[in-house]
Amino acid sequence: MRRPLPVLLATVATLLAGAVPAVAHGSFWDDDGNTHEANIEAVADDGVTAGCNELQDRYCPRTHVSRAQMATFLQRALDLPPAEQDHFSDDDGAAHEDAINAVAEADITRGCAEDRFCPDAPVLRDQMASFIARGLDLPPSDSDHFSDDDGSEHEANIDALADRGITTGCDAEGTRYCPRREVHRDAMASFLARALGLEAPDPTTGHERVITYSLGTEGAPDRGSVAVFSTRVHQALHGDGGWSIQDRILYRFVEEGSDVNIWLTDDDAVGDRHAVCSDDWSCTVGDDIYINDENFANPPAHWQDRDVSDYQRYVINHEAGHFLNFDQRSHYNDPAWCAPDGRAPVMMQQSKPSVMDGNGCVPNVWPLGFERDCVEEAWLPDTTTQSEECPE
Repeated sequence: MRRPLPVLLATVATLLAGAVPAVAHGSFWDDDGNTHEANIEAVADDGVTAGCNELQDRYCPRTHVSRAQMATFLQRALDLPPAEQDHFSDDDGAAHEDAINAVAEADITRGCAEDRFCPDAPVLRDQMASFIARGLDLPPSDSDHFSDDDGSEHEANIDALADRGITTGCDAEGTRYCPRREVHRDAMASFLARALGLEAPDPTTGHERVITYSLGTEGAPDRGSVAVFSTRVHQALHGDGGWSIQDRILYRFVEEGSDVNIWLTDDDAVGDRHAVCSDDWSCTVGDDIYINDENFANPPAHWQDRDVSDYQRYVINHEAGHFLNFDQRSHYNDPAWCAPDGRAPVMMQQSKPSVMDGNGCVPNVWPLGFERDCVEEAWLPDTTTQSEECPE
């Protein structure tokens, strides 16, 4: 059974709102199709956020924002100076302590009780309104935009944001604000982007070709994490030294109508896809890339001194190469193709011990220069180089 990736990600709490990406694949892979995507990209471009993981390729859009995190977002967004004193007793040693003191000194926050800030508590929508209104020094509003905030201590600030289009409420009619609802990271991005007048950068600027891709599963893969699979695809297609050809080619995720479909596939099902495929390896047929979940999760012995993520990126880059210009017969298995420093071509069958054992080449994640030239010739019409190494 084929299942598109967004359906699967719902089961691991990463399904995103919306059906069509608001912008091309930008800073993060997990906000594609989210209603707030353009504003997430805008605050990332402004330096307000660098994502939610060490690789800085995820945003975690549906995670709630803590009060400590909000302090850091506001300090970056408003370029607040460092504080001169310690305002609260319950944030000592916290990663966000400097930002908390900075927003306190700017009179954006007054804490949650006496000398406490409650850094781990989630930010609520009514509190968000006051944070922003104080940060921008907005005068209280005399308007009454919403029916569910009457009597709230934050009502004047909520209406101040509504006056300026920073919020339109929480329902389609624009009559409710949902003041006691937690703020998620995607909605926070929209609050800040509208408040600061930020616009999302055009991710296609400077790119000469856009290649769209979709993600999904075939069969019932159970050895590879769907979230890891999606991350590795993003890293492979967007990584430095990959198939983007000095950023001349942009790879954009879409949910349907893509140039190429990339499937995490049950190893027992790969061989059924085409006569050239087997259940032992990944395989590419036309515009469908089938990543064998058994092979993807278990690198061969000659890759054991490398991180498993390197091998997974290699597998995706190799199969993407078949789609981009190297058909299933285009394997550069002769060690003469290896780089002077020993790096194997990404189109060498580096998964196979029969190819790698004793050939003097070392496993390599990224395409070599001549391989990139071949893709450049195939996809960029103004290319003047003609490489004899490329498939005919």
